[in-house]
Order: sequence, then structure tokens, then C-alpha cells
Amino acid sequence: MNSEKQIRLDLPTQFKFDFQPEFSHFVDKLLVELNSAVVITLDFAQVRYIDSAALGMMLRLKQTTSDYNDVQLRIKNAQGTVKDILKMSNIGSLFTVASYRDWE
Repeated sequence: MNSEKQIRLDLPTQFKFDFQPEFSHFVDKLLVELNSAVVITLDFAQVRYIDSAALGMMLRLKQTTSDYNDVQLRIKNAQGTVKDILKMSNIGSLFTVASYRDWE
């Protein structure tokens, strides 16, 4: 039986600085959930644009959760230019990519 709690954040079409207040709220709310094993998935299915502020938000999420051993961070459904930017930024070293087959 899998006891991990699954939390998914569906990201907007333009994942950029304007989304920072919502992302911060998500991270702050998430801190309450970190008392058990958690899998946090950032779903990039709708994302067509990403900027450096978005990468900074992802880094903040990693830093915020780094003290918790039972937290897994995942990326799924990244595609096109967004996927290329995530690959160039080496984000796969901080997050698990849901399908490495699609990452190549």
C-alpha cells in the first residue's frame, strides 16, 4: 500500500513572474502538509512559456522542501521550448522528471 500523499500543481500557460503570488501561496500551504511522505508534481501540460522567475520559484520549492526526507519533487508533461529550457537549466538534478523517455 502506497502511503505517499500526492499533491499536484497545474501550472499556467505562461509560467512567469506574474504567477509568483499563487506559487508562494502553494508553497506556504504545502509546508503544513509536510508531516508525512509527499510527492509534489508540477504539471507543465499547459505551459507554453517559462521565464527565469519561474525557475527561481522552482528552486525556492526545492530549497523549502530540502529538509524533509520524505518529499519527492516531480515534473511532468513539459514539452517543446519549455522542456528545452528546463533541460538547459539542469532542473532534472533537482526534480524527478516523470518520463525520462520524453525528456530526451
